[in-house]
Amino acid sequence: MADVALQRLLHTITCEIAFCSSPVDQLEAIAVAYVDWACLYPQEFRLVGEMPASLFEAHPRLLQYEQSVHDLVLKILQRAQHDGYLDPDEDLVMLRAMSHTYLYGVITKMMLGDLARWTPGISDQDAARTAVRLFNRKLFKPGDFSSVARRAGAGSRPRLRPV
Repeated sequence: MADVALQRLLHTITCEIAFCSSPVDQLEAIAVAYVDWACLYPQEFRLVGEMPASLFEAHPRLLQYEQSVHDLVLKILQRAQHDGYLDPDEDLVMLRAMSHTYLYGVITKMMLGDLARWTPGISDQDAARTAVRLFNRKLFKPGDFSSVARRAGAGSRPRLRPV
């Protein structure tokens, strides 16, 4: 059951990032898709999240889907770095791990019904979406546009600095 849910997560992520032009927007779409997926598959989210690494690693399909997401996020981070959103010496593997840890924590709080307490007036799911969008945007800095982006007329979206 968890492998089917992870397969659906990967499919949703792939569909969502297809509509995004920048790596910042793609990473944001992945985070929001993960929040929404956890709402649709709360048992699977908990099962996968609480599974000891040795047990998880014993399931080849779970590993395959997780590795596909890891590879995709790393490629997008590499593109963000190439486009000047991240410093050239940024540790992308650690950044991916840190982002996942934050995302997992936000979703866990959402599942517990605890985010609305901190964000009066909005639902837990909307608070989680807002939190992961904000976190994602704070990771990136403004950068010089590549010559390709300048020629294409890109750049109407602001680039944010990390805090």
